[in-house]
Amino acid sequence: PSLLSSSCPNPGGFACSKVLQRLLSLSDEPKLHQSAREVLGMGLQSCPEIILCALVRLQLSNAAAMNVADTPPQQLASIRARAQAGMPLKGELMRELIPLFFSPNPKWVVKNPTGAIRRLWEISPNTVVAACVEAFKVLPTAEERAEVVAFQCNLLRK
Repeated sequence: PSLLSSSCPNPGGFACSKVLQRLLSLSDEPKLHQSAREVLGMGLQSCPEIILCALVRLQLSNAAAMNVADTPPQQLASIRARAQAGMPLKGELMRELIPLFFSPNPKWVVKNPTGAIRRLWEISPNTVVAACVEAFKVLPTAEERAEVVAFQCNLLRK
């Protein structure tokens, strides 16, 4: 199933790299940070899979743009600035999103975690592997770690 079949009122809006980039840029302005966070918070509540995939896609496209060999210096500076926009908020969002998809949580159940993980795998297999490892590392007991590994294996085999 398509991720755009989410219960989010307008998942395409949150999937749009220009919209996401603008919200992240606005979050760097102290007076606008909370407003940008609230808008993205609506996406976290209604379509976290869209936000997760869009953030990873945006990060990858910014990294790819910086690696183009013949990019003029002025354009490269602009690309770097865009890639750095909203870094604190990006980090905050990823710290909220990764556990939703990669650790079992009875308080918050994502509607289609398997579809989201498959889509994320198509975008960036390295991100999926890193998220699995990160979810594993933060747990203090062997029992919790075993539960996370079982959860992740179940997600990835479906």
